[in-house]
Amino acid sequence: MKTITTIFLSLIFIITIHSQDFKARLIRTETNHFPYLSNAIQVYDSFNEPVTGLTNGNFAGSVDGKSVDSLTAATYKDAGLGFNIMLCLDLSGSMKGKPLVTTKNAILKFIDDMRAVDKLGLLGFADDAVLISDFSNDKDYLRDKVKSLQTSGTSTALYYGAYKGLNKLADNKEDIAKILILISDGKDESKSSSYTEDDVIGLANKEGIPVFSIGYSKIDKTYLQSLERISEKTGGNFYNSPTDSQLEQQYKKLYRQILNIYVVNYIAAGLNGDGAEHINVISVNDKGVTKTVSNKFIAPAGVKAFAEEKIIIKEDYSLYYYIAGGVLFLIIIAGLVFFFLNKQKKEKIEVEKKKKEEEHRKLDAEKAKREELERKIADAENPKNQQEVKDKNIPSSSFKNSSVREEKTIILNSSAPGLNLRLEVLTGDLSGTRFNVDSRGAAIGRSDDNSIVIKDSAVSSHHAKISFNNGRFFIEDVASSNGTFINGVQISSQELRHNDTFKFGKCEGNIQIFQ
Repeated sequence: MKTITTIFLSLIFIITIHSQDFKARLIRTETNHFPYLSNAIQVYDSFNEPVTGLTNGNFAGSVDGKSVDSLTAATYKDAGLGFNIMLCLDLSGSMKGKPLVTTKNAILKFIDDMRAVDKLGLLGFADDAVLISDFSNDKDYLRDKVKSLQTSGTSTALYYGAYKGLNKLADNKEDIAKILILISDGKDESKSSSYTEDDVIGLANKEGIPVFSIGYSKIDKTYLQSLERISEKTGGNFYNSPTDSQLEQQYKKLYRQILNIYVVNYIAAGLNGDGAEHINVISVNDKGVTKTVSNKFIAPAGVKAFAEEKIIIKEDYSLYYYIAGGVLFLIIIAGLVFFFLNKQKKEKIEVEKKKKEEEHRKLDAEKAKREELERKIADAENPKNQQEVKDKNIPSSSFKNSSVREEKTIILNSSAPGLNLRLEVLTGDLSGTRFNVDSRGAAIGRSDDNSIVIKDSAVSSHHAKISFNNGRFFIEDVASSNGTFINGVQISSQELRHNDTFKFGKCEGNIQIFQ
């Protein structure tokens, strides 16, 4: 029994240690906005699953041994960033029949899972390589293209197809991440093409495009090693699919890995664009385990560095003066706002007080009048006063069966002015547009039945809704395809505050709350 317990605890220990381990890959470093550097980093565990939940504090960077400034980190999914994905598909005779049917069904599922910000291109290769569809996020169009796929030819121009797919991605000038997915049995049979495995790897690394591959073969499995090497050396992953039933799951796993690639941005302060090569190092820390990755990049010639002295406070303390002046200005504005709000409040209280005093005066007058009338009635009914009533010719009937009417005063308290919310669009096709929302709330989406209509393909038909409760505005995502972002963070439900920022698809702006 003791031996079994020891073995069991040892297994738990081994599994725990194993689960804490992870791998990191620095796929590429973009220098288009130098001295800002944008790095794509893949972080995944020993089961090839993405490590999620990492934030700025889990990353550190340096360039030529000097720490970087203003580091931020988020996954493509959390940041709402899109991809251009080129799917290179083996359509040779070996895929005829069930293999092609299974592959088409898996791709259709992949298209269903795609976000609106992602675009997919299709390229088929057999004896030659043919572009089937340019990059598009029109899912109906892509589904039709996939359903029309047919096998042809007798050989497989694997490396030529992959190389042509990489060229198509490189020629696309959109400022968006680029991914190549290669699905094949790994066997290159082209007799006319001179392209090799090294040519594919070289071009992928030059353009910073990772190659993710799916090995789908019912023949010699040794050919799959070529796909594995291409993915390993370009920053992608290889997924083996030995059975038809696993192919769809491998597509889902691959897409999940792509969405959770981290984008780590920072400033290489003090570094001039000298056209020379520099060393970029990034450390990733998770649960006490640190992995370090590095690469080399060329600093674009002619770009001036961020001067560090501009960040440091000058000796003449002018920056202090600016800050102090700004703070003083804000204090004055806040004081004026408080003064006027307090004045309005006092005036309102004074008006209410006068109303109540007036009502009390009316009630007191009615009370005195009623008491005087009751006194006269009592005097008239007193036998001692009957003669006096006759002498004064006062009809006693005037005092008998008299009724006293009481007036009811209803005090209507006017409510405080209601809060309003304004969405001001700053980017996208609706830039400059303002949407006002009162306490009735609003529905946001692409469909015309929304109160705020945003005609953006990245916005769902019914994307989000704003509600008003207990004096506060709230926003709720209604299962949109691409998420609702407040202050750069994807939310499901959140209170809105003055000067918050919003993002629905490509539509971005800020929020103002006022009376």
